[in-house]
Formats: sequence, structure tokens, C-alpha cells
Amino acid sequence: MMEYYRTYIAIGGMPEAVQTYFDTKDFRTVDAVQRNLLQGYQYDIAHYATAGEKVKAEKCYLSLGKQLLDKENHKFQYKEIERGARAQKYYSSIEWLIRADIAHLCRLVTDIRYDLDDYARDDFFRAYTTDLSLLVAMKDFSLKQHIVENTLSGNTKGGLYECAVADALYKKGYTLYFYKNDTNKRELDLIIQKDGEVLPIEVKSGSAGAASLRAVMKKNKAIPYAYKFADENIGVSDDGIITAPLYMAAL
Repeated sequence: MMEYYRTYIAIGGMPEAVQTYFDTKDFRTVDAVQRNLLQGYQYDIAHYATAGEKVKAEKCYLSLGKQLLDKENHKFQYKEIERGARAQKYYSSIEWLIRADIAHLCRLVTDIRYDLDDYARDDFFRAYTTDLSLLVAMKDFSLKQHIVENTLSGNTKGGLYECAVADALYKKGYTLYFYKNDTNKRELDLIIQKDGEVLPIEVKSGSAGAASLRAVMKKNKAIPYAYKFADENIGVSDDGIITAPLYMAAL
């Protein structure tokens, strides 16, 4: 199942890319399709954005590969768009990408309790593409080989699997949040709300512990359970952490 999942991550969910893989089993042909799709999205930005937003929105969008796959900290940073860039200049372009359903946001919360929106910061967020096909196409072809052969490491591997889980949850209709506290070194990759309850989520690209998740569960008894999606089998710990394979985020 993990082999299938890695193939999905390399191909994404665009129908043309998926069909091309089924027809050819050739990742280079799929890559060409993905890059054409990415160019098409760039064309849409240039065609539909206002004159003042065209260049800025495209720069914001194309920076997502670097924002999510090259850095340890996946917080959206305007300096990755251009040197000295500020929110005042580019935030309207981020909003345009969201309205066009080309990107979606995961906002920082200052507290892990219901209602998360009351604790969310609009100025501190992560931005994700709405399809993995487009994100992978922003990087070199060799990324696909590393994904499929499971030879990724470091920031790229962690960032990619975080994006995959975020993508699955977004498509299920969840609003996404994350938590980061530099004082006590606690960080939660994703947080959602379901049936009026807050559910923290950690994403592990391999098999690893969940120290931040355990600390949050121990402190906040109002959280009924939490998820750790990892390259592991299903399990439930005594402290309410449900471990599930990464591909089960879609369920």
C-alpha cells in the first residue's frame, strides 16, 4: 500500500496525469503532462488576475515548491518570493490564489482548543497547492524517482508527506490549522475540528515518535484523541494517540 501511495504522491490527482501513467507507466511522460498543467495554471493566473496581480500571484504560486519542500520551517515567508518582500505587497496575491482554488492556507493557532478560528492568526500561515501534481512539477524530475524509490530524506521528505496529508484533509472539507510554540519547542503539523472537537495531527515521513503530540494530550484533557500518520501499521496508545499509515489520511 505504501508503494502505491508513493506512486500517487509522484503523480498527483490530476486526471490527465493519472490517465497518462495508466496508459504508459512512464514517469517522464507523466512529468511532461504535469509541467504542461503547471504552465496552464500560470496561463490562467496571467489571464484572469488583474493587471496588478498577475506577476505577484504567479511569483507567490511558484514559490510554494521552495516554501514547502526546501525549508525545515514551512511557514510562508515572503522573502522566498523576492528579497525584501513584505506582506503588504503580496498578501492580496495570496488571497487571489485562494479564491481561484489554486492554493489553500493552514493558519497558526495560539491555543489548541475549540473554536480554533478564535485563536488563528491571519498573518502566520502555511500555503499549500490544491494538487500534488502541480507541487511536484515545480521541482526537478529526479524528485519523482526519489519519491517512488523511497530515497527521499530531510526537509523535502517531511514537507512532501505533510503536503500529501494536508491535501487529503483539505479535500475532505476540513479547515486546517497548525501549532508552534518556540518557548517549549512544541509543534503540531496539522489540527482539525470534527463534531465540535479539536483533533491534533502529526505527520511522520518514516517511523518516529510523537513527543509534541503526547505533551499536548497530557496537558489538555479536553482533546479526546489524536492522530499520528506515519509509515507504520495501525495502533492505539494508552494516551489516546491513534497511529495509522499515511495513506489512511484520506479516510
